[in-house]
Amino acid sequence: MNPLLTVLVIFFAHILSEIRGQTCPTQDISPCKCAEDAYRRATVDCSSASSSAEISSALTNTSLPPSQLWRFYIQNNAAVLELTEGTFQRLTFEFIQIYGSAVKNIHPLALVPLQGRLEVFVISHCPLEDFPFYDLSEFHRLKELHLFNNLLTSVPAFMSKSLEILFLHNNKIMSVEFDRWATPNLKVLQLHNNLLTSIPAIRSDSLELLSLNDNKITSLKFDEWATPNLKQLFLSNISLTSVPAFKSDSIENLILCTNKFTSVKFEEWATPRLKVLKLCNMSLTHVPALKSDSIESLDLGYNKITSVEFDGWATPRLKQLLVNDNLLISVPAFRSDTLEILRLNNNNITSVEFDGWATPNLRVFDIVKNIHPLALVPLQGRLEVFVISHCPLEDFPFYNLSEFHRLKELHLFNNLLTSVPAFMSKSLEILFLHNNKIMSVEFDRWTTPNLKVLQLHNNLLTSIPAIRSDSLELLSLNDNKITSLEFDEWATPNLKQLFLSNISLTSVPAFKSDSIENLTLCTNKFTSVKFEEWATPRYFHEFETLYSNWCSHLKLPTRWGRLKQLLVNDNLLISVPAFRSDTLEILRLNNNNITSVEFDGWATPNLRVFDIGNNPLLKFPSGIVDGMTKLEEFWCQGGTLGPTLSSGFLEFHSKALKLVVLQNNGISRVEPGAIKGLRHDTKVLLGENKIDVLSEGSFRPMLAILSIGDGVLDLSGNPIPCDCEMWWLVLARKLLRHVSGKCHNGTELRDVDSGNNPLLKFPSGIVDGMTKLEEFWCQGGTLGPTLSSGFLEFHSKALKLVVLQNNGISRVEPGAIKGLRHDTKVLLDENKIDVLSEESFRPMLAILSIGDGVLDLSGNPIPCDCEMSTEHERAFNDAVQRPFTVLPCLNSLHLSPRKLRTVALTGMVTQNGSWSSLCEPGTVTLSHVGDCRSGELCCQPNVQNTTTMTSALNTFFVCGRKNYRTTSSNGGKPSEIEEWPWQAAIYDVKAQDFVCGGALIQEQWVLTAAHCVRPGIPFLSDPKTDFVVHLGKHHRADTEDDEYVQIRQVSHIFQHKDYSKENYDSDIALLKLAKPSVLTERVQLICLPTKYDVSDENLQDGMLGWVAGWGNDGSDLQTAVLTEVQLPVISNRLCRRDTTNFTGDFTATRTLTSNMFCAGHSTNTSLEDYRTVCPGDSGSPMVFLSNASHDSYWTVEGIVSHFFQKETCNLRRPGQYGVFTRVNRFTRWINEVLPDF
Repeated sequence: MNPLLTVLVIFFAHILSEIRGQTCPTQDISPCKCAEDAYRRATVDCSSASSSAEISSALTNTSLPPSQLWRFYIQNNAAVLELTEGTFQRLTFEFIQIYGSAVKNIHPLALVPLQGRLEVFVISHCPLEDFPFYDLSEFHRLKELHLFNNLLTSVPAFMSKSLEILFLHNNKIMSVEFDRWATPNLKVLQLHNNLLTSIPAIRSDSLELLSLNDNKITSLKFDEWATPNLKQLFLSNISLTSVPAFKSDSIENLILCTNKFTSVKFEEWATPRLKVLKLCNMSLTHVPALKSDSIESLDLGYNKITSVEFDGWATPRLKQLLVNDNLLISVPAFRSDTLEILRLNNNNITSVEFDGWATPNLRVFDIVKNIHPLALVPLQGRLEVFVISHCPLEDFPFYNLSEFHRLKELHLFNNLLTSVPAFMSKSLEILFLHNNKIMSVEFDRWTTPNLKVLQLHNNLLTSIPAIRSDSLELLSLNDNKITSLEFDEWATPNLKQLFLSNISLTSVPAFKSDSIENLTLCTNKFTSVKFEEWATPRYFHEFETLYSNWCSHLKLPTRWGRLKQLLVNDNLLISVPAFRSDTLEILRLNNNNITSVEFDGWATPNLRVFDIGNNPLLKFPSGIVDGMTKLEEFWCQGGTLGPTLSSGFLEFHSKALKLVVLQNNGISRVEPGAIKGLRHDTKVLLGENKIDVLSEGSFRPMLAILSIGDGVLDLSGNPIPCDCEMWWLVLARKLLRHVSGKCHNGTELRDVDSGNNPLLKFPSGIVDGMTKLEEFWCQGGTLGPTLSSGFLEFHSKALKLVVLQNNGISRVEPGAIKGLRHDTKVLLDENKIDVLSEESFRPMLAILSIGDGVLDLSGNPIPCDCEMSTEHERAFNDAVQRPFTVLPCLNSLHLSPRKLRTVALTGMVTQNGSWSSLCEPGTVTLSHVGDCRSGELCCQPNVQNTTTMTSALNTFFVCGRKNYRTTSSNGGKPSEIEEWPWQAAIYDVKAQDFVCGGALIQEQWVLTAAHCVRPGIPFLSDPKTDFVVHLGKHHRADTEDDEYVQIRQVSHIFQHKDYSKENYDSDIALLKLAKPSVLTERVQLICLPTKYDVSDENLQDGMLGWVAGWGNDGSDLQTAVLTEVQLPVISNRLCRRDTTNFTGDFTATRTLTSNMFCAGHSTNTSLEDYRTVCPGDSGSPMVFLSNASHDSYWTVEGIVSHFFQKETCNLRRPGQYGVFTRVNRFTRWINEVLPDF
């Protein structure tokens, strides 16, 4: 018996099981459940288990692929009290999470099976009293241990070389043996809210963050600590009675609020990098002179401070100073070129020395509840914006506003003002007075000739005098108690927007205005509207006044020639007259009692959204959509269209059609041709009907169109039996991918295949007419024991996959399977084939071996005896059979080298235990199998020391490799040649310049940002004069290029279908090159992210990635060479917070979606160290190095997308971040586009 083939069969069985994406087991594992996420990782949820033994029993015989087991989960379980030995059996997980359960103890041997794989372990909100810390040394991959909100009382000495994050907060811990820990990589330690009264000296070279808040530590011997990298220290509410002399070269953030000390001696401190210091909520009475070159934020609020030695301060970087809620009675002259926020509110201040005051960059000045009429006098010549909000302000000196000649904006909202008297201001343009207690406003005595915006909503106004203003453009009076309005006495010739919702109006005035464009009158008490008395020629751009007003009759005047939106939904209409409008775009008539629609005379050529759902129509006017040539959404759900949709029922004539909604209409049958005019990306919702037959004549024409793009046919909630009537759809896998819903038995329609059915006779001729068939599935059936000659004869040139697994086949006759292609994968595994006869298999292999075809025979009882060896000898003229040699005839039994980039292993183990490589000699360097991890290559690229233009067909290159390994830098420096070999420069022929960067992901494919190419075109073919890609380039100037730069024309452009130029969502595109690139040292491929956990780790807050590009430099000049910058990832939460704080605009981050992440330097970074991406860097990849093993590789996790603000690069500051497209959200889309083109 030849052991070589046995090894190959076992090996490729593993490979192909990975390809098929098996995750959860088929057998029952109750009470546990298994589910897979979007990344096909298995989560085992045992929340319903009644004991640890029950979990152990459920997992005893479970077969799960270790590479895809991800998380074990127990939540809100009151029955499992202990994790006993054997709980996990043989299974290993990367992530264990036990939350809100009754677990009190963990047996020391319970976690043993997890030692080699566990990375994150979480037990929280449990009565856990003890944990086997002493075993942590055996968990070599454990990075995070979360044991918070439990009942732990102590933490003994332990060792862990891998642990980076330890959460122990919210326990009952009274002692921690810091001095006996051995945790050389621990970075974050959370110990807040425990019962610690003291802590030993902490010595750690790796610790960066330590939280001891909310303990009872009365003293701290900081001088005995040795924490050279500690950046953040939290010591609030720990009962400190004195402040130690902090001496640290690394600490940046120090929080000491809510303690018991009454004084602080800054002169004893040595903290050269301290940026944030909080000394709030204590009993400090005096603040001495502070000298610090690094401090940027100082919080002294909520103390008893009566004096501050401002005169002796030296804080050249201070941006924020909070001295609110103290006992200050005076403020000396303050001078600072950097101060932006100063809060002095809630003191006893009676005087401010404004003479000599110099704060040119002050943005927020809060001194509320202390405003003396003369306090603001020094600001009269310069103040432009004044804001007081969310304060108990009861009065304001309006009468002094005439002296503020540059004041443009006055914001006094969310206070306690009760009235607004007469005042004068010739400069004021914006006045916000909303959310007060205002009962009267003397409009008629105001002199505000430039006032444009007045916000008075949410007050206590019951009436308002006539408003006369030539400048006013927006007035909001919402949420008051104004019962009547004398609009005819107003004189507001430029008023465009008027908001009068929820003000208790009992009648609608006759609006006469040549300027008004937006009028909102929702939630009032009037019952009728006399439009014929109105004169508002510019008003009806958007009409919403009939929304939820119990309208029973619809009659619209013809003069509304600019009406775009009409919402009459949720009323009592019973009929709709013929409607004519050249401007109407949105019409909603849903949720009425409409039984008839006058079709004759209907004309709405620009209608985009038509909703007539949830109406008892007696007859649907099918022809109504004929003239809607711009229709995008058609809604007719919840009606009475069933039981049959007849042929010609709906025929759309719009090229923009995106959505057709026909749910819940009692439809049981759809005749052929019932729905026509669909587009490639239309979503047709036929869910919640009574359809029980998917006839080919009715549904194939629709799916043939939808499958060209991203169209979807939704059949959810229909009683579809998924029987033989679906054969046409099951065998047309490309069509099946565009169907959503479930069979009557609960099986997802997309998961239905021809396999696992007890067919008495297979209808072989069914594939004859399938000339475009790509995938044929018929596994788990009863096709055996013999596949007779002529069993299957395919006629499709696109055939990629034939699945005949597990059919009891023992013999394959000659000619049983015909019509295979060079790259077809034929899966005959898990059968009973024991003879590989030359007559049967040689013709198949002869075709498959021409290309990348595969014949999988895993799990068959093939003896690999002399008969088989003789056949190979005859077939391939190989005179000598050497043991453990990969025979040429078997080349088609494994994936070709080009495919090895996506295969888990490239070696095999023979029967005698030795390892044989499948890497081709001379093109790769062999590595020992023990060095390989699941999901990684065992082969390294053999790149020569000199750059050669060797053909990619003769040399095997893998992704994410380069000769030059970069070291950390502050970024913004020129890169070395060959340092970023996947970098692409995109040249716009029309602009005659390099406009963006990109990344080479395959020899003929470049990844970039969607906004870099033509906007709004998801697929653009043959733009031969638009874009050219340069590879292996270093210098911007073409004259500096050498012979190793490769230039390729772009032949196809693929923008993601969801790309939005408004908010940059899905800002990703693929460029296909007209000719494949040649891989050299200068031109290499970057790896795409394939593992969620690796991407998740790479994109954690603070992780460092690299961006290279030819964008502008810090002086807004074009760089001469490829420039690199290293940037830390910023979590989306922090990104939103910092951006909002920086801009003061809560909408600034509206373009930050879940498909993006931020990167850049925070406000804690000095201006000298600040680096960022700049215009011209768009589309460039942000890459991360995987350091999981010596076989490290680079992965593209981000694409430079956009910036929140529009400043030029030289004006950007720390806290302003770049926004990147998150590539791992689009790998499925990439993998769908590449094979089809």
